[in-house]
Amino acid sequence: MSKRKASKPTSPLLTQEALLNRMTYRIRQSLDLMDILSATVAEMRSFLQTDRVKVYRFAPDGTGEVIAESIYKNHLPSLLGLHFPAADIPPHARELFIKAGVRTIVDVASEQMTLNYLENPKTTADLTVQEVRDTAIADILQRPVDPCHVEYLTNMGVQSTLVVPILNRQKLWGLLISHHAQPKPFSPGDLEVAQLVANQVSIAISQSTLLSQAESKAQREILLNQIATQLHVSWQVSATLPKVLEQTVAAVGASGGRLYLPLSEPTPSVNLYTCGTQPSVDLETMGLWQQMKPAWEIWTQQKQTVKADLTCMGEATTLSLKGQPTIHPVFTLTDLYQEPLLAGVTDAFQDTPIRSLLLMPLGYGEDYLGVLSLFRDEIETDILWAGRFDPDERNDRVRQSFEEWREIKQGQVNPWTEDDIELIQALGLHLSMAVMQSQLYQREKQLNTELEARVRQRTAALTQANQQLECEIVERQHTEAELLRQNRRVKLLVDMTQKIRQSLQIEEVLQTTVKEIQTILEADRVIIYQFDTNGTGTVVTEAVMPDFPAILGQTIADPCFDHQYREIYRNGRVAAIANVAQADIKPCYRDLLQQFDVQANLVVPILQRSALWGLLIVHQCQSGREWTSGEIDLLRQLADQVGIALGQAQLLEREVHQRQELERSNAELEQFAYVASHDLQEPLRMVASYTKLLAQLYQGRLDAEADKFINYAVDGAERMQTLLNDLLLYSRVDRKGKAFRLTDSNAALDSAIANLQMIIQETDARITSNNLPSVMADETQLVQLFQNLMSNAIKYRSQQPPVIDVGARLENGEWWFWVKDNGIGIAPKHKERIFIIFQRLHTRQKYPGTGIGLAICKKIVERHRGRIWVESEFGQGATFYFTIPDSGGLCR
Repeated sequence: MSKRKASKPTSPLLTQEALLNRMTYRIRQSLDLMDILSATVAEMRSFLQTDRVKVYRFAPDGTGEVIAESIYKNHLPSLLGLHFPAADIPPHARELFIKAGVRTIVDVASEQMTLNYLENPKTTADLTVQEVRDTAIADILQRPVDPCHVEYLTNMGVQSTLVVPILNRQKLWGLLISHHAQPKPFSPGDLEVAQLVANQVSIAISQSTLLSQAESKAQREILLNQIATQLHVSWQVSATLPKVLEQTVAAVGASGGRLYLPLSEPTPSVNLYTCGTQPSVDLETMGLWQQMKPAWEIWTQQKQTVKADLTCMGEATTLSLKGQPTIHPVFTLTDLYQEPLLAGVTDAFQDTPIRSLLLMPLGYGEDYLGVLSLFRDEIETDILWAGRFDPDERNDRVRQSFEEWREIKQGQVNPWTEDDIELIQALGLHLSMAVMQSQLYQREKQLNTELEARVRQRTAALTQANQQLECEIVERQHTEAELLRQNRRVKLLVDMTQKIRQSLQIEEVLQTTVKEIQTILEADRVIIYQFDTNGTGTVVTEAVMPDFPAILGQTIADPCFDHQYREIYRNGRVAAIANVAQADIKPCYRDLLQQFDVQANLVVPILQRSALWGLLIVHQCQSGREWTSGEIDLLRQLADQVGIALGQAQLLEREVHQRQELERSNAELEQFAYVASHDLQEPLRMVASYTKLLAQLYQGRLDAEADKFINYAVDGAERMQTLLNDLLLYSRVDRKGKAFRLTDSNAALDSAIANLQMIIQETDARITSNNLPSVMADETQLVQLFQNLMSNAIKYRSQQPPVIDVGARLENGEWWFWVKDNGIGIAPKHKERIFIIFQRLHTRQKYPGTGIGLAICKKIVERHRGRIWVESEFGQGATFYFTIPDSGGLCR
């Protein structure tokens, strides 16, 4: 037998590999992005042997800045720290960078690119953004360089460039750019290395971004913890609030702030805290601040984005809420002087440098507590441009110089960021809670003072005051007890949800549900009532106190519960009766409840996929009971969980039933195939014998039509015998299979080749194999498997003599065997069909057979807990694969 030899892969260039290894090592060792970028440009310039390599980063407005640079012996002037206008790399060019990946200009003087193959096409500057997206990448790369870009590079002193996009989260973050003062071609290897280095830089950017976000979040959490500690360390927050306001102003880079806290109880008053730059008037009397209270009230009712109606100078305008409204409402104005209708507000800021405003109403629950106002001054921007920048499009022409030009702008806005808003929202929650706690404390303190005064002034009413105090204590105890019960109800709901998800035993789920509800609600009886198809129902689960009768298993026919009530309960109705004797219910329903000693009743529907399955019912039998909203919500949620459990159980039952039916059907089908093929053998042999005898005795003695009919009969009988033999063999794979034992696959292959020796010699077939393993298998069936696959390979041969290769390899704990041929092949659409019994791809006249051979192979492989499939293209041969679990056997 011949053996295959695998070829060795070619190693990459050592210089490229060394560069990539160094870049990967620096990224893993350093968390500082600028260190990584500085090392990147130095390494790339050394590798490409060019005069300058730089990293160009895009700003959100499309402008860019050179943030890292490496220059060889001052051959080109430094551009580090210089900004470039957005028009230098317009939108269609940025789209081209994302789509093309790498762009190189080899010779600026000749205006040629190495990837340009078209004659006189449009230049890249003629393309719109939509054309870039719609044009094939090969067509884009074959366009000549735009003359304006040639002039731009020439003025910069550059004769060749290599530009590679740097992506971050599928967006264009920046560019890795190589400049050379002389024409210089770049090899495909250079381009590949440049792209790989850009990919490593993208990874470093992602890591740096995540690190910055984590550090920012950690610093924010530290600040929040510090402020929260200061706010909650004492009931008296008035002494703490000025410091907290200063910390808040500093945290978001504001220039000033105001904390306005109007009090209505116990006595009307106003607390105003200020910090930093302030306007010339009291803002809280103006319309904008007056609208914060109604804005808070709308937000607490709707929990959604609201708009504050502002009335200024007789005009009306709106200010939209920003940030995450479900956390805390925040209103922002980036530029006070850009809203014409806020003229009445801006007058208060004319004598101040304040330019931006942030307002956040404070409240707790439905109580409005006040408003936090933060200010930001206008700022001065100082930008170093590469050459004098004129934003007027009428003067749009290529810059002649790239010398440093400083642009200073005064009176610019400093907008509020999402991080600022998120921090303010978090601080607002702590401020609101602290202020609310302080007000509650002050109210309680004032009440205690008044109580003491009444006690001193009205000694005659001492008994009444003591009784009132006792009532308050009892009410507090009731509140604490209710809170305890509520916590227990929440825990019960969580526990029940977990149990339902962990168990598919519906009886266990239902029994646990009623027991836990009886315990948590201290109820006398809890039942689950399931509706029957005839309109009645049965109590399927019950938990009842010993003093009251059990009704488990009883069928209850409620004459009052008609189809109308079923529909009402299906739509989610909950029935709560506090006193059965006094309730406004039908007499028949009252009689039914009193039959089971029910004094108070709570009923919640159980829905299974929108259908009314039954009812979850709680009975109080000793006395009446007022059902609380918490108890009703708990029962409704538990009923929903029971409905989910019922759906899961139904799906499981259906799956088990389908699996059992499938197993029974397969067994019956296999038994039928065996009986049919076995019992039909004897009569078929008789038919075949007599038709052959008839052919021998009367061949040529009758007319030609009679001879033809006799030949038809003989051929049909022989084909029927072959079909029954194959069918019998198919049915015996499972029924007559031998026990698995350690089997040498080489010996099984040799036996299969011996069985096919005659057809191998007739077709001049050549069979090769490598060293096959020993596996746990039925040796007879393994021989049959090899024989069927090789027989098919010979049958469906091409014009060339058959060449068959048999081999195996170990993959993930199982042996992958293959039988590869050079035959006619199989179309991909038939790869599954060929393994189905009696399925043929060719006529019987062209390729004889019954269409059972591959079906037998599949059944043998599945009996050995394996898989079988084919990989082939029509006209290119086929490779059949099958797997057998590794038994730890050794190759011979």
